Amino acid sequence: MTSETCVIFTGPSLSFEEVKRYDPDLRCCPPVSRGDVKKVVELGTKIIGIIDGVFYNKAAVSHREILDALKLGVVVVGGSSMGALRAYELDEFGMIGIGTIYNCYKRGVIERDDEVALAFNPVTYEPVSIPLVILDKR
Repeated sequence: MTSETCVIFTGPSLSFEEVKRYDPDLRCCPPVSRGDVKKVVELGTKIIGIIDGVFYNKAAVSHREILDALKLGVVVVGGSSMGALRAYELDEFGMIGIGTIYNCYKRGVIERDDEVALAFNPVTYEPVSIPLVILDKR
């Protein structure tokens, strides 16, 4: 990883190609896992977007590393999947939550983390499951 002002961790929920349509200069990284936030902060990243993250085959991004980034003045935004979950858990500490899934957590419509879980191919990031929130059509 190289130094970037803004980094977005995404994958199956929002493809790299879709992100690049909005801003071709954004640095896209694979779904976030434990230690990734710390790495990009150490490289000087000032804004971090979290959409997708790992949860089964690797350790998930920790609350502590997001809190550490926030304490350093890094803007951390989360939505969709892992990002919405972590934003809901950490918004009182400064993480910014966006989107329908985040708002469902805030309203108590979604209560568990398994409701946003999305299994994906670790090489192509293609989904191999459907999150419960989609099945419920909240």
